[in-house]
Amino acid sequence: PSNLGVEGELPSHPELLEWLACELVESGWSLKHIHRLILCSAVYRQDAACPPETYRIDPENRLFSRWNRQRLTAEMFRDSLLRLSDNLNSRMYGPAFQPSIPRDAIFNRDGDDVDATWPTDVVERPEVWRRGIYILRRRTNPVPLLQLFDAPERTFSCTQRSTTTLSTQALALWNSEFVRVQSAHIAASVHRMSTTDDETAIVEYLFPHLLGRDVDPEESGRATSFLRQGGTLADLCQVLLMTNEFWYVE
Repeated sequence: PSNLGVEGELPSHPELLEWLACELVESGWSLKHIHRLILCSAVYRQDAACPPETYRIDPENRLFSRWNRQRLTAEMFRDSLLRLSDNLNSRMYGPAFQPSIPRDAIFNRDGDDVDATWPTDVVERPEVWRRGIYILRRRTNPVPLLQLFDAPERTFSCTQRSTTTLSTQALALWNSEFVRVQSAHIAASVHRMSTTDDETAIVEYLFPHLLGRDVDPEESGRATSFLRQGGTLADLCQVLLMTNEFWYVE
């Protein structure tokens, strides 16, 4: 993506690029105007599904015949959890904050005083529930959850993020204190918004809240049975947050 010279790949839509360039100039060099044009276009708002014949004609989607299925970035996932739990602190500007990092993951350069390198007593609170863009990023002490889900390193420029799939990612999501805390907050929010304590009704509210769709009968039966057998709503929330359906945008 960073190579725009003769070694780079030719554009798939040169006329579209020319038109957008002219539109940028005529709009007074307003990038917001260009972003709005792209985001509101019918092409951008496609989903990932397409007929088989379309896929055969455009297997690499160079013609923009569909949306490319994309995984949430680490920062998007974190911010989504905070939004769903009603904990997202939307305050803008100001200094960066330092989220909690396990003591064993802190690269300590100050003798035995680990807290001089990175605080180990960070309490989950509104100040550390700001958007991921305000997280303090240090080259020597990356935030493990962000690093595990391919957040760029700070040692060089990143023109395009990689997307890896590792077993340790699932383990991290299951054992992360942040994910556990926010799952509990989401469960409490669902209980507040639900008008009944009936497990079936709660499940029917939970799926649209987390996945943006209605629950099907088989899923409803399994989730309801889980709750009635002693499973907690926080655990069910965490399971749904770990699904591909939550992580991948179609």
